[in-house]
Amino acid sequence: MRRTCILFLFVTLIPVLGICQSSKVDKYIYQENYQEALNELNRIEGNRELKTQELQTKARIFRALFQFEKAVDIYQGLLTNGEGTDQIRQELGYSLAELGKNKEAIEQYSTVWQNDSTNVRVGVQLGNLYLAIKDYKSAYPVFTYLNKNDSTNVYLKLNLAKAAFGKGSRKEAIVQYREILKIDPEHMGSVNHLVKLFNKNAEYESSIELLKKYTEKYPDDKHLSKALANAYFGCKRYEEAYKCFDRFKAEGDSTIQNLTHLGICCYFTQKYEEGIDLFSRCYAQALNDPFLFFYFGLCLKETGQYEDAAGFLKSSIEIATPGFIADIYHHLAVVYGRQRKFTEAIAAYKKVLDMNPEKITVLYEIATTYEEFNQDKTVALTYYNSFLNKSKGKENKKVHYALDRIRKIKEDLFFEE
Repeated sequence: MRRTCILFLFVTLIPVLGICQSSKVDKYIYQENYQEALNELNRIEGNRELKTQELQTKARIFRALFQFEKAVDIYQGLLTNGEGTDQIRQELGYSLAELGKNKEAIEQYSTVWQNDSTNVRVGVQLGNLYLAIKDYKSAYPVFTYLNKNDSTNVYLKLNLAKAAFGKGSRKEAIVQYREILKIDPEHMGSVNHLVKLFNKNAEYESSIELLKKYTEKYPDDKHLSKALANAYFGCKRYEEAYKCFDRFKAEGDSTIQNLTHLGICCYFTQKYEEGIDLFSRCYAQALNDPFLFFYFGLCLKETGQYEDAAGFLKSSIEIATPGFIADIYHHLAVVYGRQRKFTEAIAAYKKVLDMNPEKITVLYEIATTYEEFNQDKTVALTYYNSFLNKSKGKENKKVHYALDRIRKIKEDLFFEE
């Protein structure tokens, strides 16, 4: 394909440039016999100095032979001699880009673009080079300009969306992908990009709206179906997510990822026994997955299997990331409390507070735990007071219960004196 393009370049440019050289060179180029064309030019050069147009032809031959370094040398020599036309700069930029010298290529294309911003080919090349080096702020105005002059060009809109997202204009990228779908409703690349953009900002409902439309149209497309399931899962619509993941399992998807997602859905839809069965089948193959161990532990907790629940919750703590550990300790504390292991429960609750002091409900739970197992009610009283102080302005059952318990404990302490 590339050789065909280069041949096309030769055929279209030779008449325009009015190249006066051996007809053999033209013939060899037309036949794509570039080595013979180069040999003929070298023979001519042995007798006299090559003209500017002949040097350009020689540089193009080097490009056709993928000898871009030699092409660059010729183009740079022409520039040094003051023969730097926009065409030469454009071809030099192309050769530099092929060598991976994107920044040097940008210098050449930028000069041509400044001289003639109507040259779409140069604008696209320049914009793509900016994208290649991730200079999205520079790519954005180039593709914005090109898009204004050709607003139905899907290729330009795709690059504009990429540049917009790269420079932080997420909403602009969404607008462009939506515009592409108006032009070409079957452009699945834009559907996928939109879903990623929505999910990245936790806008799962927008993903669901888009994906439902396309899964109805393409019910056998597994990629779309899984994207819809993940969107349901992401926005905590666990019943719908459960149906999707369960269908995947029935269709033969027994991957750890699918079984884990299905197991988590089982926890949130109170299908604890099914969740335990699913997690039991895959946890040994996912020893570094804290979420699997965590929700396995929670399903066990809900079915009263506290000893096993504690074991899995503790294992999840060992492999979890810091931001998640506080929640695991919280559930572990509840498990210890139900096992009547009050000392361990208190220690776990205090771990939660160490990691997340803003989790004020833990103060309430520590107070109720102390009140249940410690005869010295002053400790419970202290935590109830701390809970109320940090819950100022809030009205809920726990606040009312804490107020009642404080009054009762104070009465009991008064009569004990």
